[in-house]
Amino acid sequence: MERSYSLFLSLLFSTTLLTAQTWYEASEPFGGLVLTIHEATDGALLCGTGRGLYRSTDGGANWQNASGGSPTWTFGNVTSTPSGAYLATIGFALNRSTDAGQNWTPVNTSNWTSGSGLITNGSGQVFFNTNTGLWRSADAGDTWSQLPVAANVTSLTALALSPDGELFAAGNSRIFRGTPNGDTWTELFTTANQVRKFAFSGNDVVYGLTSFSGLYKSTDNGATWTLLPDLPGSYSGGYSIAVNAAGDVFVGSYDNDVLRSTDGGMTWTTINYDLVNTELRVLHVNANDELLAGTEAAGVQRFDGSSWTPRNQGLTAARMNRLRSYNGVLYACTDHGMFNSADNGQTWTQSVQGMTDTETLAFGIAANGDFYAGADLLYRSQDGITWTDISGGFPDGEALVTDILTEPSGRVIVATDDYGIRYTDDMGQSWTNANSGLEDVTMSFIRKAPNGTYFTADGYNLYRSNDLSGPWDIINTGITDTDITEFTVGSGKLFAITYSDGLFTSTDNGNTWTLSTEEDFTNVTVNGTTVYGCSESVNTGGVYRSMDNGVTWTNIVNGLPGIQVEEVHYAPGLGLFAQVRDHGLYTLDFNVVGIDAPTVRAEQLSCFPDPFVGSTTLRLELEAPSVVHYRISTLAGGIVLRSTPQLLRPGTHDLRIGEELAPGAYLLTVLRDGAASSVRMIKADD
Repeated sequence: MERSYSLFLSLLFSTTLLTAQTWYEASEPFGGLVLTIHEATDGALLCGTGRGLYRSTDGGANWQNASGGSPTWTFGNVTSTPSGAYLATIGFALNRSTDAGQNWTPVNTSNWTSGSGLITNGSGQVFFNTNTGLWRSADAGDTWSQLPVAANVTSLTALALSPDGELFAAGNSRIFRGTPNGDTWTELFTTANQVRKFAFSGNDVVYGLTSFSGLYKSTDNGATWTLLPDLPGSYSGGYSIAVNAAGDVFVGSYDNDVLRSTDGGMTWTTINYDLVNTELRVLHVNANDELLAGTEAAGVQRFDGSSWTPRNQGLTAARMNRLRSYNGVLYACTDHGMFNSADNGQTWTQSVQGMTDTETLAFGIAANGDFYAGADLLYRSQDGITWTDISGGFPDGEALVTDILTEPSGRVIVATDDYGIRYTDDMGQSWTNANSGLEDVTMSFIRKAPNGTYFTADGYNLYRSNDLSGPWDIINTGITDTDITEFTVGSGKLFAITYSDGLFTSTDNGNTWTLSTEEDFTNVTVNGTTVYGCSESVNTGGVYRSMDNGVTWTNIVNGLPGIQVEEVHYAPGLGLFAQVRDHGLYTLDFNVVGIDAPTVRAEQLSCFPDPFVGSTTLRLELEAPSVVHYRISTLAGGIVLRSTPQLLRPGTHDLRIGEELAPGAYLLTVLRDGAASSVRMIKADD
């Protein structure tokens, strides 16, 4: 019989003096690249992304990371067995989890090097389409046997399980149907092009979506096939297809449209509507008969018949490339468009509409308030929501931007990876080269000092120019490695980071340079004469602080979950932010220094009773209004659940937690206004 326990954590917070600053976790943007959506046998919804696997127990309304020790790896294919095991490709390797994604172990894959089309039948047999053919496992991946589908078919382009348990496969422009165990296969039909995806409506209707020759349909379980009228658009093909309970067919087309047919594929209607990113990777109808779209950049989106809404709470699959801040607002350049946060990184708003290539590496706000962002393509936005490509003035329509500098005059200057330094005075309608004196045109950055001097580097030399109309001068004196990767203008001092020889500083506008530290910094950010640098070194990494304008340095890693820090950014009025590899965004809010440090009065955190079964109760007793959230992680450090920050009033608050957790040991961390308290807890088997 199931027992019911409660976990009472009495947290009485009081104000005390802090003796040291401490890092705490900030929220990351929700969204990113979705590669697969799978209804697991345990009732959960699994979402494989370009940055981790996520699990939902409420149909996708909320997500928890289920990547174990691989939170930033790509999960491209996912399936589950009747016994509750998950199998997924992590990178190129097949892995298995028996604890709902908390831990993953490699599966024997000596017979292949890559694969896709990972499915499981009702008997628990797992089928994996690999570069060496189709393989089957009856023991959740411990052993495998190869299944010959047909002669001259060594790899399949599509693999699916029909509602009545039969296998459908495609390869070499042919469609095959297999028995539920895959022992016997029948060739059904030859198509004009490769079938990429199958979808089913009941036990008899089968759809086969091809690359470029349209959509095929069978109404007799694959015995005969008909090529339906062309899909709308330039290409009669698509990435994904799904069918709902009413028989409506949905296709994510190569033209980046979402199409719907209510008459079995004879006619189509475009239903992009308010979908912010129409580049789809997967369409999925969940157990509630809701259509979910896995997008290239905007995570999971749900269609309600007339509009799209994000279903990304907790799905932190958007990788940050660079942080910037303007007027108290944080801006994150990511592989999936721009994000901004007006509440110190607690919540983020995505801005990707109009971006055909969503990667952004550089960002700036012009004097007239226009936004500029880009990487391979350069975009301009007047409202920060919808973007227009302004790369037409660059060769082949590719700007290859690495940095953006905006000036009070309205001029926008870009450093590029192939065209040197260029600027525009007419909001991107025309561009002027500023490359005189440069020995190469692969520029890493463009920066400007208060005295009007510009700085840039090309991997071989560091350059200075008094104005963009004159030549660039080489200023390498004293620098032992002239491959300058980053550059910061400080208070009376310049900071140049080299590829291999550390950080150099200059107090004479770049005429001469002196070694500041041999630590391999990734970047430097300044707050007056207080300077911060970060390092990704596995041995000496972290965030470094200098209180004397770069003369001496101290590593300040208290509270960070790891020391490989990819970027550090000081945002005036907000604090210091650090992007920690495999762990996400952390912040050091200077406002908490000296105030509001939570301590436990009366007794330390405890779990009682421990272990527990089912859900538990987190009790918070607050003496003052507080922003509170919590996270649950494995003892190895993998975060499995992260709540949304909530502003709670003074008093006692009981929060039910733990129902979605698999049995095991966990660390519960409660964060209140930036400070954290943790307690170990154990969930037992029923």
